[in-house]
Amino acid sequence: MLHTEDYFGIDFGTTNSSVVSVIKSGNTINIDKFGEEGERPFPSLLAIDKISGEVYFGEDARTRRRELSDSCEIISSVKSYIDTDKKWDIAGEVWTPEIVVAQIFKSINERIHRYYNRDIKDAMISVPIGFSSSKRKIIRKALDRAGIQIKGFINESTSAIFKNYEEVKHHSKLAVFDWGGGTLDISIVELNDGKVYERATNGIKLGGDDIDVLLAKWVHSKIAKAKNLNIAFEEMDKRDQDRMLAVCEQAKKTLTYEDIKNISLMKYGDLGSFNIPLDIDMFSELISPLVEKALDTLKDTVKMAEMNMKEITGLIMVGGSSNLRPLYERIEELWGEELDVILPQDPEWNIAEGAALLNMDSGEFRLNQDIGVLLSDNSFFPIIERHTTVPIFNAIEHQYGLVDDSNSAVFLFSDNKIDPLSKEKNVLDRISIEAKGFFNENIVTKSYIDEDLVFKSKIKSSHLSDEYEEYEYSNLKFYYTLPDMSGDIR
Repeated sequence: MLHTEDYFGIDFGTTNSSVVSVIKSGNTINIDKFGEEGERPFPSLLAIDKISGEVYFGEDARTRRRELSDSCEIISSVKSYIDTDKKWDIAGEVWTPEIVVAQIFKSINERIHRYYNRDIKDAMISVPIGFSSSKRKIIRKALDRAGIQIKGFINESTSAIFKNYEEVKHHSKLAVFDWGGGTLDISIVELNDGKVYERATNGIKLGGDDIDVLLAKWVHSKIAKAKNLNIAFEEMDKRDQDRMLAVCEQAKKTLTYEDIKNISLMKYGDLGSFNIPLDIDMFSELISPLVEKALDTLKDTVKMAEMNMKEITGLIMVGGSSNLRPLYERIEELWGEELDVILPQDPEWNIAEGAALLNMDSGEFRLNQDIGVLLSDNSFFPIIERHTTVPIFNAIEHQYGLVDDSNSAVFLFSDNKIDPLSKEKNVLDRISIEAKGFFNENIVTKSYIDEDLVFKSKIKSSHLSDEYEEYEYSNLKFYYTLPDMSGDIR
C-alpha cells in the first residue's frame, strides 16, 4: 500500500487567503484547492457582533460587510496590523492581531473540515519578502492557537517561481507581480542554477476591491441619472451597497473572457431594478488609472533593484486581479515580445500551491552574507559564513580575549563588506558586554540562526555569572535553493 500524506500550503493574504493541499502517491501528485465552495479563496475578514461576540467569517462576512457594519466590528487587513499595538475591544473581549489571525485560521480549518472532511495539521506559510522576524513569531503563535503547526515560512515570490519553474527557469531576471484583492506586491528576483536571489520588493494598497468599488459607483451614477434621483452610493442602504458590489465583482471577472456583461439587480433600494451593459472598452477606460498605477509600481521596483525593464525578461503574474484583460493588454503594449508574461491558469491559488509543493519537498534557505565580528586590528572573524544552510539550531561557540583591562568588551558585528562612505569594514551593530578586565578573561559567544531566520548570540565573560547577554539581528540576507521536483501533477 502506498503511503500518502497531506502537504498544505497557505498564502495568508491581506484580503484573501488561499489553501492548497498536495498529496503524493507513488509518482503521482494530486493538487486540491480549498476555498469558499471550492471556487475562491477565503476572505481574510472577520465581523464580530459588538454585543454577543458572535463571529462571522469569510464569504459570509464579505458579502454582508456593509449590512453587518452597524451591529458588528469589521476587522479587515489584519495582516497589516501584525506587530503593532492595535487592539479591538469587542463584547468585553480584547482582540489583538495575533488573536484575530488565530481566529481566521481556526475558521479556515473548520470550513475545510466541514466541507471536505480534511484537517490542516501543519502547513508551509508564504509571506512577503522582508516580513520581519517579529511578525513571523506572531504568525507562528497565532497558528499554534489555531492548532496548526508551521513547517516553515517561504517568501511569496520564491513560492510562485517554484510553482512555475519549468516556464521560467530559462530567465535570469524576473518580476513577480502579485495583485490580489487589497494589495499589489512586486518582487524582483534573479535565478541562478536553481537558486533564487531576491533583489527588491515593493507594494501598494491597491487591488480588486478598489476596482469593484469604482465599478459600483459608476453603475450607481448611471442609474441615479436615469431615474433623476440625487442620491450618492454611500447613502444607499448598506445591504444594497453589498449587492451592487457583488454584481460588479462578477462583471469584472466575466470581462476577462467576454466582451460585454450586463450588470443588473431586480431591486436596488429606491432606485428599483436596473440593467446596465458594460463592454470591455468602457471597462478598460474606467480602470486605466488603476492599471497605470500598478505598472508604475512595477517600474519603480525594477529601479529599486538597480535594473531596467529591458533586463527583466520574465514576468510571473499571480493573485486574483492579475488576469484582468486591460492589464495584460497594457503590458503587451508597453513591452511586447521583449517580456515573457507567465499567467497561470489559477493565479489566485498559485502561491499557496507553490508553498504546498515546498512543504512536500522543501529546499533550503542559505545565508547570502557573512556575519561575524571585527577584531581589535579591524580584521574580520566569521561566526557564520555565507552559503551556510539555515536555520542553525546547535549553537556555535567561540571564545575571545580582552586586549586591555577595560570593564567592558565591545563587539562590532559585521558582514565583512566595506562601507562605501567610511571605506572601513561595515558595522551592522555594536554591543557592550560587562567584563572584569583580567588578563586571562575569556568572552564566550554561543551563536545560531533560529527558525524565524534571526541571528542570535548569547555572550558573557568567563569571570562573571552564568547569565548571558542576548543579542539579536534580524536583517540578514538569504537566498533559497530550490529542490528538484518529479512526479505527475494532477
